[in-house]
Amino acid sequence: MNKYFSNQSIKETFYVNSDGKLEGLYVSYFPNGKVKEKGFYSNNLPDSLWQYFSSNGKITKKGYFVGNQMTGHWQFYYENGELKSEGGYENGIKSHVWTYYYESGTPKSSGEYVEDLKVGRWVFYYESGTSKQEIDYSTSPMRYTEFDEQGNLVAEGELDSQREKVGQWYYYYEDRSLKGQGVYYDGKKLNEWLFFDREGYLSARAVYNEKGDASWKYYSREGNTVMEGKTINELRQGQWKLYANDGKIKGLCEYNRGTGHYKEFYPSGELKAEGTIRNEAYEGKWTYYNLDGSVEGIAVFQSGNGKYTGFYDDSTVSMEGELLNDQKIGQWKLYKRNGQMSGFYEPLEMEMIIQKVKNSGKSPAYIYKKKTKVRYFKAQKNETEHLIVSFSPISQSLDNLSLDLEFHFRERMGYELFLGYRKSPLYSDFSKMDTTDVFETGVLMGINQKFYHRHTVFGMPYFGHGINYRNITTASWTDVRKSEKFEQRRNILNYSMFVGLRWVQDSHFFLSSLSNSKRGLTLDVNVGLNVGCVWRKPMGEYSDQMLQNSLDESGTQSNFDPFFKLSVGYHF
Repeated sequence: MNKYFSNQSIKETFYVNSDGKLEGLYVSYFPNGKVKEKGFYSNNLPDSLWQYFSSNGKITKKGYFVGNQMTGHWQFYYENGELKSEGGYENGIKSHVWTYYYESGTPKSSGEYVEDLKVGRWVFYYESGTSKQEIDYSTSPMRYTEFDEQGNLVAEGELDSQREKVGQWYYYYEDRSLKGQGVYYDGKKLNEWLFFDREGYLSARAVYNEKGDASWKYYSREGNTVMEGKTINELRQGQWKLYANDGKIKGLCEYNRGTGHYKEFYPSGELKAEGTIRNEAYEGKWTYYNLDGSVEGIAVFQSGNGKYTGFYDDSTVSMEGELLNDQKIGQWKLYKRNGQMSGFYEPLEMEMIIQKVKNSGKSPAYIYKKKTKVRYFKAQKNETEHLIVSFSPISQSLDNLSLDLEFHFRERMGYELFLGYRKSPLYSDFSKMDTTDVFETGVLMGINQKFYHRHTVFGMPYFGHGINYRNITTASWTDVRKSEKFEQRRNILNYSMFVGLRWVQDSHFFLSSLSNSKRGLTLDVNVGLNVGCVWRKPMGEYSDQMLQNSLDESGTQSNFDPFFKLSVGYHF
């Protein structure tokens, strides 16, 4: 049977059974005669393969129906006919693996659905084909990882069910050194955030309130404050202050929603430069002054890129060049007072080297040859310090009681002192023990040095070493009358090596780093090896000569002792 448009072109072609229900091949058309839909009916319900087309004849989607429900593998297409997405359906609901594509044909994202919900690990791609994001929907909150187009890790953290950022987050430079870290709550930054330069020095600290507003401080590598101010909705607001190395105010900027008028001063207080800053970039006209107040130069900026013109004292042009905010870039032209060009120069780092050589009389190689320090030993100003008090909940099962004290320097080093008492069996009275039983008492003590890596979403990994000492006395009754007891003392001195992982909980119950966590619970797990010596010495004389002779053979032997330790504590 056929149906027609008003222009008599075919609109639909279909078949019906004896009950008047659609059965068999069905085709519908656009007014231009192109096929719109093509499929099959069974007892008046869509069944088997169906295909859908645009008015220009390009396929838009195709797949199978069973009992009027989308079932099996389906494919969807862009208007240009390129594959847009493909995956499975069960009873009309997305299931199994799905893949989404860019119009160029490269994958855009891929992962699995269960009952129309994303599950497991989903990968999102750049159009170049490299991974852009990874989200693990099997965890709650969801684990999130982001990469740049070259495959370098950019950020990692957690997302809630609405894909809002929550918990501890970390941002990285291309070499995977830490760029920034802090906590999100309902998609907003909260509490203390720390930012670092590429060498690992603290460059900025921000403290966010529950509205997302923050107080900022920027630091030099020496730990001095170089700039401070506030932001509202991540835009600078109010007065920002810039400081010179001696702590005096170098510049002031009054911001309103990220745009402000900046003034910089000479140490003597005279105006040195002024202009507009918008979104942390120089904008519009900037004027630079000599110490006597005359104009030294003028620059016009657009999003931080500027063209500078410098003047002699008679207002003739002295130089021209390009600026990136406050940095000279590219090739600069120099002019004589008569307007003739006198030469070119490029503002290279070498100019600073030459200037330092002039001032010091030393060669550039000597000036820049400086000793490097391992990161763990680089003390930084303004770094946070914590005292951690902990104990081992499994030590009692090993007949030990212990207490650990660790003085922790922000994500670089910790010094741990531990003290312990051993009594085995822990809750038994020696006087009531049988002759076949062995009783031990003693003390344990030691000191460890831990070298912490920067915090990751899995905790703070570390390695370390230490020295520990144990003084253990072993005793047992030598006769059933308990008239005489055997005693032997062991002195054990070990050097230990270990690796471990520390987790920290802050006041908002997110796993976090010690650098931005004021106080809270902490969990520490480590495994290692003790290597040392054991000195055995019998205590007293015994009536049993055979026992006495065997004890006289006691002496020194080496000790290899693998260990596992679990500690729970609180950090202040």
